[in-house]
Amino acid sequence: MQHRAVLNGFVAAPAVVALPVFVPGGPARSNHQVDAVSAIKAKALYSLLYERGGSAAQAQRGREAVQMLLDYLAAVQFAPGYNHPNEKGDIILASAMVYDWCFHLMSAQQRAYVVTRFTQLAATMEIGFPPSRQGPVVGHGSDNQLLRDQLSAAIAFYDEAPLVYNIVAGRFFADYIAPRNYAYAAQAYHQGASYGTVRFLADMYAAWIFRRMGAAPVFDPVQQMTPYHWLYTRRPDGQWMRDGDVYHSSYTNSREYWSEPLAFMLPATYYNNPTLKHEYLKQSLQPSTSFIHPKDSIWPILLGNTAMGSTPSPVALPLTKYFPDPAGLMIARTGWTDGIHVESGNVVATMKLGGDWFGNHEHYDAGHFQIYYKGGLAIDSGIYSGRDVADPSIPLEYGSAHDMNYHKRSIAHNTMLVHDPDENFYGYANDGGQRFPGDEPSSVAELANGYKVATVLRQQQVGGAAGAPDFSYIKGDLTAAYSSKVRQFQRSFVFLNLKNTDHPAALIVFDKVSASDAGFKKTWLLHSQFEPQISGDTVLIQRTDWDYNSTLQYNGKLINRTLLPANALLAKVGGSGNEFSVGGTNYPIQPEADYSTEEAGAWRLEVSPPSGNETDVFLNVMQVMDASSTLPALPTTAIDSALLAGVKIQDRVVLFSKSGLPLGGTVTVELPAHRASMQVLVADLQAGSWKVSKRGTDGPIEDEVSDGGGTLYFVANGGGVYDLQRK
Repeated sequence: MQHRAVLNGFVAAPAVVALPVFVPGGPARSNHQVDAVSAIKAKALYSLLYERGGSAAQAQRGREAVQMLLDYLAAVQFAPGYNHPNEKGDIILASAMVYDWCFHLMSAQQRAYVVTRFTQLAATMEIGFPPSRQGPVVGHGSDNQLLRDQLSAAIAFYDEAPLVYNIVAGRFFADYIAPRNYAYAAQAYHQGASYGTVRFLADMYAAWIFRRMGAAPVFDPVQQMTPYHWLYTRRPDGQWMRDGDVYHSSYTNSREYWSEPLAFMLPATYYNNPTLKHEYLKQSLQPSTSFIHPKDSIWPILLGNTAMGSTPSPVALPLTKYFPDPAGLMIARTGWTDGIHVESGNVVATMKLGGDWFGNHEHYDAGHFQIYYKGGLAIDSGIYSGRDVADPSIPLEYGSAHDMNYHKRSIAHNTMLVHDPDENFYGYANDGGQRFPGDEPSSVAELANGYKVATVLRQQQVGGAAGAPDFSYIKGDLTAAYSSKVRQFQRSFVFLNLKNTDHPAALIVFDKVSASDAGFKKTWLLHSQFEPQISGDTVLIQRTDWDYNSTLQYNGKLINRTLLPANALLAKVGGSGNEFSVGGTNYPIQPEADYSTEEAGAWRLEVSPPSGNETDVFLNVMQVMDASSTLPALPTTAIDSALLAGVKIQDRVVLFSKSGLPLGGTVTVELPAHRASMQVLVADLQAGSWKVSKRGTDGPIEDEVSDGGGTLYFVANGGGVYDLQRK
């Protein structure tokens, strides 16, 4: 009803176009007026719905829409060289709606004028007309310019100007479908939390446009799984886990729910997906600065479906989801939260290995992980859209010194650095991180040429009830993310849902890194919002801060213990004037506003081997609990054998192959004493049938190891020596 009320207001608006006088060379880049264009669209829709069967003389709103459009097209002006597409695209979209819905109310001369003005405006958009200036994979070429605005006009004009359709739709079918279907297979969007939703929305406009034409689906139906990426990254505080360039944090207050409602509504109704509809309805009702803008109120009327049902919440979804190639991502949760509940005990962990690097708003972050528990604890550092510290009137955004030397770079993420002092990053700071694969890829074929940065080797979820695994495991090879300075880098993640209110979860990260030179320093990174406290091999990170409104308080604590390398060097970097330091140079930035929800971080933990080696193994164990808790952290016991390295925490044991290679034959390990049974996960095993025997007891355990998982799961009856034998 709220959208109908908005549209009715536009319908009743005076049918007068009164644009400001445009002064060439003045401060204004255009005299475009959003409300005037919204009124034109609303009046045209009203005419389509309520005046279609009557005479032209009775079609008051339709005639108003036609005259307003003609007057608007004659009066609107843009400064030379101003090619930003949103305003021009909105005008083109309104032109298409009036042309199509009020066709019988227009003369041939008026229609020809609308087509002419389309070609003039479209030619000055970033993508141009013919729309050939930008790539179809990422960037502004993947926004609404072609996928919604020019395509809408092309269809409306088809009978009188078929060449427009042949040009626009011709490029769509030739260039746009293949890279999208390729990316949809990941069930996640490579452009991250903010730009991913916007770019995906443009795809959905195109899908709907062709459906309303009566055409068969133009995209693979796995497209509908893409919004699950944002469902799974939803934090209990209403924000999303950071991913890529994020701008929601720059303008949202801590009491506001991060939202992009149309990115959920359009696939919900297109695919009749009740889970996505629930999220759309929730976003529409939550306090948010990303509510549906009045100019977009037309879409719930055109493409909504009030008759379809919605699920009560996502609680029926599995707690862990794997997002396959080309994303190579696993997200694990301990529960679902509906709305904003900072006090929630639910943990969210993202484990990104990576796949193809798409560029644009994606970061150099293969192997990156994040942990949220009653606050962001292991965080994604930096700010995408902020202000200069010395002069806040200067915006710092895409491509700024902070963005290119720190924010997008590996050093701002929880991954691995290997520092070659002679490495050149095209004039940007040498952070010791991952290589620049190249410019934005323009096709699937180009993606296959040097843009693969990681490969998932194994992934599996085991133990526990269906949909609530005790172990969520993923392993990948990240060698390709780095230059030749790295001979091999394999990273394994195991998320433990401990199902314990006091100690809800742990994340284990196991790395095997080989450099081409023993002198290249390796650094394992862990970023935090507040200063970490180091005690020996253990680090404590806390979040007890209040939000801007002093109404919500975080209460999370992360404890990380470094078990390998032995005698590792732990150091913290950060603090005032050193928050975003690379090689001793700080790249400062400040948030857009005091009320923003930026989680830029100011500190990082650096873990390095005590001496230079070509190959090093890292084993870090992180657990979370309440910052206010007086209970001790769970003990972590290192386990070491000839072939395996691992850890015991609570009643769980996780073991990895030291060599990183899949093990066969007989593998022996001694498990520490434990008064009860232990759940054991052994990774890096060859596929096949395995037998587990505890020395001194009868009754071996037998299980199958799959090729895709490579893990053996069994319940150990206390400590002792266990023989694992592949048949």
